[in-house]
Amino acid sequence: MKKVIALPILAFIAAIFTLSCAGGSKPESVAKDFLVKLNNQDFKGAALLSTKEGIENVTMLESLMGMTPPEEKAKQKDIAKTKAVKIISSEATGDTAVVSYQLGDGAAQTLNLKKVDGLWKVNFTKGV
Repeated sequence: MKKVIALPILAFIAAIFTLSCAGGSKPESVAKDFLVKLNNQDFKGAALLSTKEGIENVTMLESLMGMTPPEEKAKQKDIAKTKAVKIISSEATGDTAVVSYQLGDGAAQTLNLKKVDGLWKVNFTKGV
């Protein structure tokens, strides 16, 4: 009987520990996850990794994509699958970080991150 009760409690504790560790991960892993979600048009997932300003811009991008014909969306998703996200470098100073990345064989770009409540979040702005 004690084992039956203890198992769900242990599973709950393990889940909380896993989620808390994942949320405080390194800026480069958050940036890569964000970029992969954005490339796959997972706007809700990208918004979860964004600052407040970033959420507004991801939502605006999602609205723009909503006006795109379905066949064009599918074509863009197919193209995105061929563009692997490569993290080139990452530099964190206090509660801010800049991550340099490359999509496929494109030019290097940067992404700014901020720590919000102890978690790295992408500060996705209009210039990005």
